[in-house]
Amino acid sequence: MDVGYAILMFCFALALVLYGVLLMTTKNISLIPQAEKAKIKDKKTYAKQFGKAVALLALAPATSGLIWLTGAVRRSVVFLVLGFLVCVWEGTEMMSKVQD
Repeated sequence: MDVGYAILMFCFALALVLYGVLLMTTKNISLIPQAEKAKIKDKKTYAKQFGKAVALLALAPATSGLIWLTGAVRRSVVFLVLGFLVCVWEGTEMMSKVQD
């Protein structure tokens, strides 16, 4: 069984989790590209919430890699796309609470 896709997805998920943890621990707004374009009242809270949203986004590739290992190749790719859409939607909802 080919595991290259699964390994790539796990590495991508790990990178997203590490970035999210870095944002949550440092609360440094300068780690977010183009953060100056958003209207942010509390920069530390915004960075922490953005880190949570990024960590949430890591669920899509991690789960897709696990599904790939079961042999369901098409389902894995479909879940990756749908998972990203759902995670971006939820992340946007999380971030809207901080911006208002």
